[in-house]
Amino acid sequence: MKVINCQKESPHKYFYQKDYDDLFRFISYYYQIELIREIQPRTILEIGLGNKFVSNYLSWHGYHIVTCDLEAELLPEVVGDIKNLPFKASSFEVVAAYEVLEHLPWEFLPQVLVELKRVTCKYVLLSVPYSGLSAEIILRFPLVWKLFKSLFIDLFIRVPYFYRKFKPGDEHYWELGWRGYSLKRFKKLIPQGMTIIKEVRPVLKTYHHFFVLKK
Repeated sequence: MKVINCQKESPHKYFYQKDYDDLFRFISYYYQIELIREIQPRTILEIGLGNKFVSNYLSWHGYHIVTCDLEAELLPEVVGDIKNLPFKASSFEVVAAYEVLEHLPWEFLPQVLVELKRVTCKYVLLSVPYSGLSAEIILRFPLVWKLFKSLFIDLFIRVPYFYRKFKPGDEHYWELGWRGYSLKRFKKLIPQGMTIIKEVRPVLKTYHHFFVLKK
């Protein structure tokens, strides 16, 4: 198996460079946080802490959250491998792995998803990249809430790259939407005993696709 160097530079420098946190990244942060707040869990495990924005925000608002990452340089509370997490079964009410799975070869996903299921007692939250040719129009006007009970109208269309082969790069081994990596195929990897209860496509940050799994 070909091994890809997913971090050519220091992971600390990658997550803290000037242009990392752009407008669209903060849109993703909102969904990462909101999906957890909707559940109101007592205990949270975040795997892959990035620059700690999500974990810090949740900690500031009174949530008990433990961070885990393979990279000790990022200063997680626990250094561990997602394929073999150093926690007992059912240790956390929510286990979140946002934009993490694509950094692993596809063939590792069944093992990883079973491991996430093992350490949670209720929910697993995931986000993975979903590529394609897309177009989005956001409509907002004074009567939109009264007419549609929404802050805006989101018109979106995407054609996945099902006709093109994904070429692994410096960061990702795979992305949904490319040939061989369909959304349907990904869902088939969800381990027995877990159910997808919600999928979310963020407004404007459509490259990230979220799943809420319940045990």
